[in-house]
Amino acid sequence: MRDWFDEMVARARFIERHPWFAGLLAQVEPFKTSRSEDRMSVALHRTRVDVKAYRLYVNVEYFQKHPSHFGPILQHELHHIIYHHLTDPRFRHGHRPELMTLAMEMAANEDIVHAPADVITWKQYADLGMEALQTTRRRYALLCEAERDGRLHVVYSWELDRLVPGWRDSVTSSDRDHPGPWLVRGRLPGRGKQPGGRGQGESGQSSEKVRIERMPSVPPIGPFGCSHDLGLSDLNRRPRRGPVRPTSPEQLEAWKEVIQKHLGGLPGGGGDKHQFPALSKDLPRAFEAAAGPCLPWASILRRVLPRQRTAQATWMRPNRRFPQRIGEVPGRHRRPRRLRLLAVIDTSASMDTQELGRVAREVRRLADIADLVIAEADAAVRRVYPVQALCDWVLGGGDTDFAPVLARSDVTGKLYDAVVYFTDGWGPWPSTPPPIPVLWGLTGDIAPRPPWGQEIRIPRMAQVQ
Repeated sequence: MRDWFDEMVARARFIERHPWFAGLLAQVEPFKTSRSEDRMSVALHRTRVDVKAYRLYVNVEYFQKHPSHFGPILQHELHHIIYHHLTDPRFRHGHRPELMTLAMEMAANEDIVHAPADVITWKQYADLGMEALQTTRRRYALLCEAERDGRLHVVYSWELDRLVPGWRDSVTSSDRDHPGPWLVRGRLPGRGKQPGGRGQGESGQSSEKVRIERMPSVPPIGPFGCSHDLGLSDLNRRPRRGPVRPTSPEQLEAWKEVIQKHLGGLPGGGGDKHQFPALSKDLPRAFEAAAGPCLPWASILRRVLPRQRTAQATWMRPNRRFPQRIGEVPGRHRRPRRLRLLAVIDTSASMDTQELGRVAREVRRLADIADLVIAEADAAVRRVYPVQALCDWVLGGGDTDFAPVLARSDVTGKLYDAVVYFTDGWGPWPSTPPPIPVLWGLTGDIAPRPPWGQEIRIPRMAQVQ
């Protein structure tokens, strides 16, 4: 029931003032939210493999107090849908998610009718090369260029305390305890390059005045899609890139105790047969994405997962029966449906950082041709999230067991077209396969052959065929 939402739209006279939004607004599913920090947000939700729906989360209590904000904020959220910020993978695979969010905010705010004075616009960043009617990708590229040149910095509060003492006096009292990220405009001592090319460190000082601004929140990731500013799960929240606070001595001692306890009795990381149950660990494991060419995943998937072409309506070609009724009767074209895959990353101790880096490279390449959901697993399933949340660390470090992730309800329930399991192969194989195809991506040339499913080898330098 959306009577409450239709009443809000009618009270704001939104369709009367902005009739071009009527068709899109009819496709949105409104939901009430009571989170005090949210006003309105849009999310992409998949009810089935091939069905997508846009959900609009509305804080009704907020708009009852501020009815004049409803129209501009609703325009902002609908612009995110129009500009494909939730569906285009190029907006989710940015190397700097904070800067990508800033670029998307500029695009969503540019064409708002009667926009508030305090919204983020491209004019505030004209000194970085921003202009009207630029694409989101172009603005993201300009922000990244400014960051490389040292004119723009994304930092956190603990780093500002070291680089700019007394910076909290220049922000509002409500933001002084905000952990970040913060956007710093200007040359920052200890970060970036000097105009002469020499890095600024302890020996270099900058007399240029910096300006500190609060960044818009990085869009977290829900379990079935991308949400603009409403987190559906803290576990699946997108990990933020950037400087990391040094590990405390107490945390290091706790890790040492866990490692000593593990090494004292239980083996880990391989497929050793022992009388103990498989041990799962919750240790963060950092890695660097490997360089080099990727495997030809398009041809691999065509060979392993043949698909039938389905007829789809399109306005890009005339109807064969009524060729003269262009714009009235859509034509049809046949193309295979985009695959939805579960990509499993083996995070056990036997997978070293180089192997994890090669797997991350292949996963990002595979995401260009299929809709991916990532699962991190050692002896248990550690995390499950969409591919856009993949960063440079995973959770694991325990033994290897392939059964838990293959026994998940979304696998046995055939929510995915197939499972792609990236592993070194050293672990106990399940006796029976799941009801959907499984493709084993084996790292190295000495990995054992699986008893069932298709296999493909991922050598140190993937060779394109």
